[in-house]
Amino acid sequence: MDSFLQVQKSTIALLGFDLFSENREMWKRPYRAMNVFSIAAIFPFILAAVLHNWKNVLLLADAMVALLITILGLFKFSMILYLRRDFKRLIDKFRLLMSNEAEQGEEYAEILNAANKQDQRMCTLFRTCFLLAWALNSVLPLVRMGLSYWLAGHAEPELPFPCLFPWNIHIIRNYVLSFIWSAFASTGVVLPAVSLDTIFCSFTSNLCAFFKIAQYKVVRFKGGSLKESQATLNKVFALYQTSWICATI
Repeated sequence: MDSFLQVQKSTIALLGFDLFSENREMWKRPYRAMNVFSIAAIFPFILAAVLHNWKNVLLLADAMVALLITILGLFKFSMILYLRRDFKRLIDKFRLLMSNEAEQGEEYAEILNAANKQDQRMCTLFRTCFLLAWALNSVLPLVRMGLSYWLAGHAEPELPFPCLFPWNIHIIRNYVLSFIWSAFASTGVVLPAVSLDTIFCSFTSNLCAFFKIAQYKVVRFKGGSLKESQATLNKVFALYQTSWICATI
């Protein structure tokens, strides 16, 4: 079970959380969430860009997308912050259930290991795609400015997020600082999204593995004495019940 939530552990640690901690201090390093605070601070300037470009459909669409993405990122971070204790309890319950099932047979441990390895591959791919999207979104303004300067001999400053700042971004120093702030703040959207979405993916994968183990036990069930049959079926139904409870949390 070593691969359980490994991708999520490393990703959510960048936000200052440690959901695997044995003590109750899961919110350990708040300074690591500086990117989320940055996206919250830049939110009014994105909203200002929406209001400023109200009559320009193309610019309005870009600003609205940035606004909605920002709201979604802040919402997901708030969910992690608010439900972190529930996540910790659920993770502990999953780990205990996996440990109990793995001890009952090597074939059950293989089912769990296969499910977690496949899940971590998918979560790694998911995280890579998000980070690649962040990198491309940060580089795109520079590429567009370079092409514009090459074709027309003039380029308007662009940022990863459409923002309307109260300072003049045509000044190189102001533009560089605004660009760094915008690019850094955009990670405050990526990290909470990857952390929260992949946690639910891992829970789903392991629930499927639990149901598969229960099904496997039913298929292999052979009746013996009445007491032995009842004990075996009670364990199978208990696994089903626990899995359904975890699924509804």
